[in-house]
Amino acid sequence: MNFSSSSNQNQKSMGIQAKPMVSTISWSPWLMCALGCCYFLYYFPMENSSYTAIPSYITTAPAQTVRSLSVKKSDLVSKADNWQTIGRYQVKRGLVKDTQTNLMWMRCSLGQNWRGSTCYGDAEKYLSSKSIENDLKNFSYESYSDWRLPIIQELKTLVYCSSGKPKIWITKGVEHYFEFEDCDGDYVEPTIMSVVFPKTPSDEFWSSSHDVYSSSVLQVDFSDGGINGNFPYHNFGAVRLVRSSN
Repeated sequence: MNFSSSSNQNQKSMGIQAKPMVSTISWSPWLMCALGCCYFLYYFPMENSSYTAIPSYITTAPAQTVRSLSVKKSDLVSKADNWQTIGRYQVKRGLVKDTQTNLMWMRCSLGQNWRGSTCYGDAEKYLSSKSIENDLKNFSYESYSDWRLPIIQELKTLVYCSSGKPKIWITKGVEHYFEFEDCDGDYVEPTIMSVVFPKTPSDEFWSSSHDVYSSSVLQVDFSDGGINGNFPYHNFGAVRLVRSSN
């Protein structure tokens, strides 16, 4: 007997249309769910998976390498603040700090350049201290922009008498140039510590101070350490700039 034929005829007579068994199984909700899970696990691995999707342009350093690069704050300060002590001075490149006066000086005169371990070029000679002050409005050196002409008392502290006469350091600042002290005996020119201020000319250097009696501008002469009073536009002078180191 043909059971399949009679069964199909009975279904047709009852208005029921037969559907293929394969189609019913392929679109089963359970099968769709299983396929979705497989797709998710393949393209989005779990955290515990040995595979980690990292783009090729990203590089990572091992933890040990990172730890070896850690630096203490004290080490950074000691390396950055590498001042060398010479007597009462501390020097670094083209800068000088005087530990007794708390002033910072330029090692080179204006017109010279600090290169390596000394000053190169010739010191510029100026006829007027007023023109120097005008030029300093936009002046910057070693990241400092508050450089200025020293007053006579500050400039006098740089005088160094190698003979020790009247004394090694002339630290007395005066207001009247007739009261100056200059070096005596067998001293070396220029009268400044040359290892700290190399290539300093044995010339007069401008200050910003004026003589109270004659209104002349005071200069320190580093050929003998004395103080002279000169009127602007009547005498040339070199320049060494200063700032507060605090």
